[in-house]
Amino acid sequence: DHKRQVEEMLAGYRQSAPELEQVVLRVGTVLGEGLENQITALFRKRFLLAVSGSESPFVFIWTRDLARILKRAISEGPPGIYNVAGDGHLGVSDFSSILDKPVLRLPAWGFKLALGIAKPLRLSRYGPEQVRFLQYRPVLANDALKRDFGYVPEKTSAEVFDLWRKGAGL
Repeated sequence: DHKRQVEEMLAGYRQSAPELEQVVLRVGTVLGEGLENQITALFRKRFLLAVSGSESPFVFIWTRDLARILKRAISEGPPGIYNVAGDGHLGVSDFSSILDKPVLRLPAWGFKLALGIAKPLRLSRYGPEQVRFLQYRPVLANDALKRDFGYVPEKTSAEVFDLWRKGAGL
């Protein structure tokens, strides 16, 4: 919701002040060797959680690719809206195979119920509102990044994940 609100504000400024150039970057999950975040914490658990009927696809961008994209955006990069991700995506079944971990698949209502109980008890930092995030993750197409912005990510989503996984000792 926060990202949507920011994008709406930026769209308003594009209308009211068209002389100001904007480079809007919609960034996928950032990974690199040694990087840890809420997403990587999910991969460190004994099993992977998934919403029944959803592969919860992830796209990744390598930290070095992102740094190069940011440098281009603030210098000679053209204005526009760009999805920032390596080619391809990985879903829960892919992670299960790569990490050799089982997947516990729960119906959305079961996830919401469990998180609705666990969060107030401080057993989880995630609440029931996170279920939709897992269930309906966007797969970012990077066509405009490559074609219009002029940057081709050095690593695919799978290569970025593999780099992180090896660095994490998994």
